[in-house]
Amino acid sequence: MATRLSTGDHEGLPWQAQVENAREVVADLCPGELELFDYAAAEYHVDPRRVLGRTRLRAPVGAGVDIASLTPYVLLVMQFLCAAAAARVVDRATDALLDKISHATRVKLAALLRRPSPGLGSGEDDVRSTPMRWDAADEKEIEALLASLSIAIDLSPDEAHRLSKALLVWLRLRAGKDTQA
Repeated sequence: MATRLSTGDHEGLPWQAQVENAREVVADLCPGELELFDYAAAEYHVDPRRVLGRTRLRAPVGAGVDIASLTPYVLLVMQFLCAAAAARVVDRATDALLDKISHATRVKLAALLRRPSPGLGSGEDDVRSTPMRWDAADEKEIEALLASLSIAIDLSPDEAHRLSKALLVWLRLRAGKDTQA
């Protein structure tokens, strides 16, 4: 059997998980492809469009074999499944966090994030000349939301507080408000 693909630290757990899950599917679906699985996965990882764009997988130099391979397609579907699952987890976490702030504050925050950044688009003065209408209560809710999110991603309470304060200054700038509050 071929040496297993070394995913290394630079590729991260998501790719490694996708490769190992795809290997299990290939073992069940087309076990004859396992011998070249690591090569196919490595080639797919470098350029999936190129691998999927051809009908046959070229074996490593010297093997002299072209084979029809389902492995790249299994990797593509596995990549889709992992992305969809991750997106759903992020959506649920976002919903849970956003449920902590009022509907009115959520609407104001969404509108603020859709605004053009100062210095981009039609100009910095345009954004700041029409300040958003939000008050200290909105800021308090948003700051608590940002701190909760920061702690949820394993920042210490002190780091979470510093980050939420910095993000609040950034939001004030986007809103056309004074950065001191």
